[in-house]
Amino acid sequence: MSHTPRIVRLYSRMLVGGAEHHVNQLLAGIPGTEMVVAGPEGLAAQTARRLASRYTHVAQPRLSGIIRALRGADLVHIHTVNNEPILPLAVQLAGPRHIVQTIHNTFEAQYCRLVDHSF
Repeated sequence: MSHTPRIVRLYSRMLVGGAEHHVNQLLAGIPGTEMVVAGPEGLAAQTARRLASRYTHVAQPRLSGIIRALRGADLVHIHTVNNEPILPLAVQLAGPRHIVQTIHNTFEAQYCRLVDHSF
C-alpha cells in the first residue's frame, strides 16, 4: 500500500505578479498540491483556488492558524516569505517531514534549502 505524500505550498500573499504566477505554475504542474496563503489575496488567488487540491486562506497571519493548516504535511514549500518572518517558524512548529524554502528571482542552488526532519 503506497502513501501519497501531502504537499503544501505556503505563500505570504496571492496578489498579482511574477512570484504568484510561478506558484500557480507549480500548482498546475504537481496535481494534488495544497495551498495555504497567509496574507492578502488578489487575482492570482482565483487561479490558485482552482488549481490547488485544497486552498486555505489565513487572513491575518496567526501562528496557530498556519500551524493547523500545515499539520500532517509531508513536504511544505515556502516561497517569498521575507516579509512575514512568522511563516518559517510556523512551518517548523507544524513539523512536516521536509521543508523546501525558495527565494523569488534567485536561481542559484545555494539559496534553495531543504530542511530534513526525517531523523
